Amino acid sequence: MSHIRQRALAYRDLSRKLQGRDIAQVILMHHNLINAMWLDDVIAMFRQMGWTITTPQAAFADPIYALAPDRPVAGQSLLLSMARVLGLGRLEGWERLVDDGDYEIAALAAKGL
Repeated sequence: MSHIRQRALAYRDLSRKLQGRDIAQVILMHHNLINAMWLDDVIAMFRQMGWTITTPQAAFADPIYALAPDRPVAGQSLLLSMARVLGLGRLEGWERLVDDGDYEIAALAAKGL
């Protein structure tokens, strides 16, 4: 839950840096037992944060999704690829956007776990 929350907040922050506004996001969830067990909790968490759940069709209606980065990065989000193309590089909070887990590992180590 913590991982999903920090990633969602990081991408919201990135959308505000890139476009000056919130952009509807699409969350990729793999079809497996752990995601099935926690899906209701994830949805409840987003609603408690004041977010709304929408459809992919509604999210992709945002004009931002008609843009394509010059150099898409495989396995990364469209927004992160666009940030890199714009030369933002390691912007504040970048460590929360990469998928290598170092941010989460450091957070767990800081808690003595």
